[in-house]
Amino acid sequence: MAMTGRELHAKDGRVVVARRLAAGDEQALQAFYRSLSEKTLGFFPVDPEGVEAIARQVERAVSGEDLAYVAEHGGAVVAFFFLWNIRRPVPTLGIVIGDAWQDQGLGRQMLRLLLDEARSLGREAVELTTMVHNDRAFHLYQRVGFRYVGRTTLHLGTGQTRVERRLVYPLTPASEAQFRHRRAAR
Repeated sequence: MAMTGRELHAKDGRVVVARRLAAGDEQALQAFYRSLSEKTLGFFPVDPEGVEAIARQVERAVSGEDLAYVAEHGGAVVAFFFLWNIRRPVPTLGIVIGDAWQDQGLGRQMLRLLLDEARSLGREAVELTTMVHNDRAFHLYQRVGFRYVGRTTLHLGTGQTRVERRLVYPLTPASEAQFRHRRAAR
């Protein structure tokens, strides 16, 4: 499971190095969040100034609660991707890619890395949610093999709620059978 320095190749020839999020990465992760455009933050709402939340992300990765990675180029974080609650049978997957690195094929490589990790750990499935207006990500997830199972209401730490589309990627024969014929209303 341990992995350091995996190269991911962008369509334009640039190479990023994916590695596990580690203690001491708080400032680099915050700098990454600060670099994101309003549009990207609209799809992955995070407070770039939320020092405590960023510290908690690193702490959860270091403790093994989450399986989290950063992708770096030139010493800077250009993407953050993870499986939250990795000890659960169905962890939650997430990916956020810096604006200058979007549309370079990195998301698909990050998805494969995370799915391979979940499979090697014997997880049943992986789930994720995406905002209802994020069609680009929604269609990518479906092309990779995620199954749309319906909309879900997320309860945010701010006390607000948000409706998102929920997708599941089965990793075992039992979870495959469970989601094979399930059809959800859009």
